[in-house]
Amino acid sequence: MTITVIGGSGFLGSHVADQLSKVGHNVRIYDKIASPWRCHDQEMIVGDLLDIDKLNNAVIGSNVVYNFAELADLLTTKL
Repeated sequence: MTITVIGGSGFLGSHVADQLSKVGHNVRIYDKIASPWRCHDQEMIVGDLLDIDKLNNAVIGSNVVYNFAELADLLTTKL
């Protein structure tokens, strides 16, 4: 089965991608930055969530899509 993990370079997404690979799935990671933890058998697509065409192309042919994309390192302000 081909599975695309959007946000697969982050903490949650990278662990899910690794477990999916361990059980034999073809894993495609889509994220804004390349994953330093990507396994050798995982496909990496670097792209922004706002690039709708690239995102659509990344999920073509996927049987399942997981979305772990989020904003990281949010600045907080005191009211």
